Amino acid sequence: MTTEGDRVSLGFNHDFSVTPEQEERDAMDYIRRLQELLPRYARRAQALAPAETGSVEWSEALGEYWTEVRQSVKASRYSAAAKSGAHVNDIRLLEGGLVEIEQVGDFLERYSQALTGSTALWEKCRERFNFPRDAEGPKPV
Repeated sequence: MTTEGDRVSLGFNHDFSVTPEQEERDAMDYIRRLQELLPRYARRAQALAPAETGSVEWSEALGEYWTEVRQSVKASRYSAAAKSGAHVNDIRLLEGGLVEIEQVGDFLERYSQALTGSTALWEKCRERFNFPRDAEGPKPV
């Protein structure tokens, strides 16, 4: 990441940049979204066994998987969001494990394509995390 004046260049998609003010607005929006999502997240934590597909632990592992993918291609959350057509906070929520299985399938296929130029990592993810073939998305919790 480099700074030029009041703009920050984020790598990966070298022509993409975000101002510190935009980053602050996005962070505040993320905090508001977390406040809305956490009660549902807590109910889900009580409803599913830890090893069950869609559980909190499952979602956390899914987030870690996609964090590793993004970092392996040296993409910032902002550049990955821009390239995949998502909002940066959707990437934050995914990586933080705040997603539901029914809501991420289509998004993760596009995300895989955007990050790597292929859907191979989505297919690997589908198998590893036991996604149903008709999983759709992309909405966090």
